[in-house]
Amino acid sequence: MTSVIIAGAGVGGLYLAGILEKKGYDVTVIEKNLIDNLSYNWHDDVERNTFVEAGIPIESLDYHLKQDWSFAMFGSKNITKISIPDSLKDLSIHRRSLAKILISQCLKTKFLFSHIIEKPIIKDSCVIGVSTNKGDFFADLIIDNCGYNSPIRSQLPDEAIIDRNYSEDEVFHVYRAFWERKKDIERSFHTNKAYLRHMGRKGISWAIDKNNEVDILVGSVERISDSEIDAALVDLKIDNPVIGEKTRSEGKYVIPVRSPIRKMIWNGYALLGDSAFMTIPMLGSGINSSLKCGKILSEIIFKCEGDFKEEKLWEYQVICYKGFLYQHFSVDIMKRWLLKAKLSDISFISDKGLVNAEEMAFIASGKPFELSFSSMVKKAIKGFSNPALLLALLKTLNKGKKAMRIALKIPTYYTKNAFLQWANKLNSIFD
Repeated sequence: MTSVIIAGAGVGGLYLAGILEKKGYDVTVIEKNLIDNLSYNWHDDVERNTFVEAGIPIESLDYHLKQDWSFAMFGSKNITKISIPDSLKDLSIHRRSLAKILISQCLKTKFLFSHIIEKPIIKDSCVIGVSTNKGDFFADLIIDNCGYNSPIRSQLPDEAIIDRNYSEDEVFHVYRAFWERKKDIERSFHTNKAYLRHMGRKGISWAIDKNNEVDILVGSVERISDSEIDAALVDLKIDNPVIGEKTRSEGKYVIPVRSPIRKMIWNGYALLGDSAFMTIPMLGSGINSSLKCGKILSEIIFKCEGDFKEEKLWEYQVICYKGFLYQHFSVDIMKRWLLKAKLSDISFISDKGLVNAEEMAFIASGKPFELSFSSMVKKAIKGFSNPALLLALLKTLNKGKKAMRIALKIPTYYTKNAFLQWANKLNSIFD
């Protein structure tokens, strides 16, 4: 019987475990946390079709419809509400509840909780197992679902040609809290505000009025001090008087916000979820990509028939990239530009409508932002007084389109030289 270890109980890995066990695979999930502490204790927005395609009954989920958002950029008084019909809205899914539902569907999978993975076990240029604080475990295939700071990926040898680390601007430092809501204040027109470059930081903040509580996020690609968080909360409370005086829960987290890893496989090894940086680069949600990639990976595992050389596993990455992950490169480039732009330019962008709130919402959802010729002409007229900024914006959009084109040209078959040539060309866009 073919054995598979899924390292980390992320959503994509749990979903994959359920598929594999039904096909007769010997599956073990190794997770550092206890079952009650899996995943994040909050809701994330996910496209409805994601669960339909995954075969997960929507009625079994703990969710509510995503609320209408209002976007604001630093220094601008323009706040635009994005209204979407209920039938088209994303589902706001409780992550921890989803994890428990996926576990409940795994009837044969072995779960090893409170096992801290320390490093990969490698033999003859192949990952054959993992070392944990409670012993070594071996399998025919290791699925790395450990997260952005995976101890497996970070200790792979050079010959794997897999990025082991990440740069500071590729993760998002987040304060996330749920505050009591003042009961004597009615909901305002802008019930859910997202602030790009809030208080000048390289990041975003938001305040979401959920009737019985207020969901607060303060995030940045740079580390945030307690005093910076306190100052952001004061500012958010002024602009959102529904925020009460006490928190129901709060914490600090780190979330990956970059384009997908350039190589997701090696001999006996495949990356999934946050370990492969599958999150939307603008906001960090990765449920959609993880579930889709988990299903694709299961199909490639079946095709491999126990032979998990990188040449055979490569098809998993090709299908994921060409199917949807290529879009994340355009979003990543736009994100990096917006976070590095001058604050005066950010306010100009909003005031003149060079990138309006509706377009920002589109980018934040993970979709590549493109302009028609007529739209470009209109933006040229609006940005006439700041031609350098307009040219920088158009250059950024063109870079994003170029990155997507290169990502889509991923080699159909794996060879070291073909991969390196493609990856180097893709990486050069970010230089």
